[in-house]
Parts: sequence; C-alpha cells; structure tokens
Amino acid sequence: MEKVKIGDKEYKIGKLNLGDMNRILKYREKKKMDDYDFASHIMWYAIDKYNPDQLTVQQLENTIDIDVYPEIQEKIYEVSGMKKYFNRGLA
Repeated sequence: MEKVKIGDKEYKIGKLNLGDMNRILKYREKKKMDDYDFASHIMWYAIDKYNPDQLTVQQLENTIDIDVYPEIQEKIYEVSGMKKYFNRGLA
C-alpha cells in the first residue's frame, strides 16, 4: 500500500484485482467513455477502492493540476498494477 498526494490530501492506493479490472472495463463500455474520461475513471476507481466515498471523479479532475497529472497517473497505474494494460496519458 502506498499513498498519492492530490491537491492537499493524501490517498491510499494499492493493487487492483481481476474483478476490479472487469468492473472498470464494463463501466467504460456501458458509458461509452472516451480515453480521457476513462483515464480519470481508472484513477478514481483505484483511489476509491482504498478511500471509499472520499472523492468523486469530478473532484479528482478539478483537483489535479495539469502539470502534475502525468506523475500522479503514472504512480496510480504502477501501484495498482494497471500499467501493464494501459498507456500513460491515454487509458
């Protein structure tokens, strides 16, 4: 388990499992998300799993400054195990 700082708060992040991956992909299909929205949803899901109900997708998007977005996304993808499946900067 690690932490990622978003804005002025720290959130726990950890590994996701195959069930999480399945839920994330089904949600993308159901909502017909583009790559940008999907990347935000992946990051939110990884945070929400270990910090339930502390942050919405919209709050996440409004809190992350664009200049630190790549570093935050990279850390979340690396720690969650999703780096193998998605390209940073996309989904």
